Amino acid sequence: MEMRLVSTRFKISRVFVLGLVVLIFLMIASGVAEANVRDWERGIAVTSEAPDQLLSPSSDAVITKAAQIGANFISLSPTWYQNDESSIFVQPKPEATASDAALTHAIQVAHQVGLKVMLIPFLDLYDGKWNGFIVPRDQDLWWGSYRDFILHYARLAAANNVEQLSVGRELVKQSNNPANAGRWHDLLAQVRNIYKGKITYQANWGTDWAEEFSKVTFWGDPNIDIIGVNGYFPIVSADDYKSGCPNLDTMVRGWLGPIKVLSQLQAKYKKPLLISEVGYRSIDGAAIDPFAHWREGSFNPDEQALAYRAFFQAWQNIPWMAGVFWWEWKSNPAAVPPYDRYYSSQNKAAEKVLEEFYGPYRTAAQMSLPPTAPSQVTTDSRPRTISQPSTINTTSITTVSDSQPTVSIQDNAFSKGSAVSANEAGPLQILWPRDQAVVSGFEKIKAVCKGMQPSQYDLTWRVDDGRENYFRDSAEGGDHKEANVNFSTWNWQPSGHYKLTVTAKDQQGRQIAERQIEIVVKQSSN
Repeated sequence: MEMRLVSTRFKISRVFVLGLVVLIFLMIASGVAEANVRDWERGIAVTSEAPDQLLSPSSDAVITKAAQIGANFISLSPTWYQNDESSIFVQPKPEATASDAALTHAIQVAHQVGLKVMLIPFLDLYDGKWNGFIVPRDQDLWWGSYRDFILHYARLAAANNVEQLSVGRELVKQSNNPANAGRWHDLLAQVRNIYKGKITYQANWGTDWAEEFSKVTFWGDPNIDIIGVNGYFPIVSADDYKSGCPNLDTMVRGWLGPIKVLSQLQAKYKKPLLISEVGYRSIDGAAIDPFAHWREGSFNPDEQALAYRAFFQAWQNIPWMAGVFWWEWKSNPAAVPPYDRYYSSQNKAAEKVLEEFYGPYRTAAQMSLPPTAPSQVTTDSRPRTISQPSTINTTSITTVSDSQPTVSIQDNAFSKGSAVSANEAGPLQILWPRDQAVVSGFEKIKAVCKGMQPSQYDLTWRVDDGRENYFRDSAEGGDHKEANVNFSTWNWQPSGHYKLTVTAKDQQGRQIAERQIEIVVKQSSN
């Protein structure tokens, strides 16, 4: 009778009661004090799709806007690639991977406006498949390449006082394989030797074999500070739409199951748990399969905003919750057109929800920020391609307004150490650039091992003693391989001479052949 009276008077819904019971259970089980959004990593994922986009004034303004609405973290995600799920080499994509100079600039802008930074090296596939499928044909060779990739960004993070670093993202078949546990522990130890900030890994939510977070083999490693989960959990079903768009209570209820499962993971390892990436598209049905970037649906920014609000209401008092990073804010706002149906919340109702929950915790400095990024940022913002872990001479060319560098090619080919005079000699042939060619801008280095199928060999290129970069199979068809290189944005030494070496290896990593091209840099007037 008393319960009925209280329930009638205060209109406590069954959903609320269930949620309260689950919340009390989780608080008792965790054994830690209550937390709220104030204590979170209040993150926004700032993305770029070009090497120097993060150097732009528009990117500075986006980062500043994140601080203005109350975020205290952004994430940056330089992306490298491999050909397919069985490939053994990873490499930057010159026309897309954020340059080190651009990353450094964005980190410094973030720090200047009061934001911390999480650096998340992404690994994607050229063939468009999900990286969760990656199982290299030679684990040792792949891990050597992947280690170089991660340690490169560990060094960059350490040099720029980045607060948090992820050592991987959604590598389901690599992280869940017990045979790789030792490799992950070794990598984490090497990262810790270089980088002293917080270390995490971004595990996929998933179902069946793709449920990664519960099977990661290295959560207990002492060098993992935070458990990261990419939380694209469905929080409604298609049935919930039969009577219209689901309401807020339905979406909040949809989080109770995932919160319970994640609480068990957190309790097992006694580490903070971060929703390291989550987002919703601005379409009808956004919360059915949040991960489904291919889903069709009409433009519906209100449903995106409702899903944001449900997240905060479901999570805001979970005591072991470390925070959330929302996917995504584009560093080029022009890439978010009116009626955009993708994940960005920029200039949509969901952005207002972010400000509602993040905004109360803005610092005084953030509240006084100008509408655009600071005009004075101490950074080396000279355009360049991705720096390599093994540094080569990067002294910049001193030019005047009416001059530009001319890069000439002279071929010095050799096979298995034996010098030859013609580019066509031997099993490894460099198809482009040709002898005496002049190159600038984006060029494709093209090479082929005659008498072999592309699947039978790998090609790499390097400048002087720099790191190896890997060719991919030609997009034009045929037997040759190619690598996109931006010659114009390298910091060439005036009238310098460089060696570009192309190496062919078999599937066991043994060298088949090698050729060198001499690159001659000259100054010439337009």
